[in-house]
Amino acid sequence: MPEHHFDQHLPMSGEARTRWVVAMTAITMVVEIAAGVVYGSMALLADGLHMASHAAALGMFAFAYQERLGIAHLTVEVQKSRGAASSTDTGEVEG
Repeated sequence: MPEHHFDQHLPMSGEARTRWVVAMTAITMVVEIAAGVVYGSMALLADGLHMASHAAALGMFAFAYQERLGIAHLTVEVQKSRGAASSTDTGEVEG
């Protein structure tokens, strides 16, 4: 039976950049909300709360992505353990 290896458990090149985007979004959100409250600017406060919805969506995405990596890692581990078991199993019955 052919095996399929998609290397989904390996880090991808865009992950670090995506983390930076999430961090910048969260920092901008906090600064806009704080500035809106301090200066009494409804526009900054509204934009900061709007950024909160973006940060929440990115957070949900990050959680789902980490779960996918965990499942991919478990799948690889199961395949490795099955491969090791099948290579040591000769199919002979002792008796």
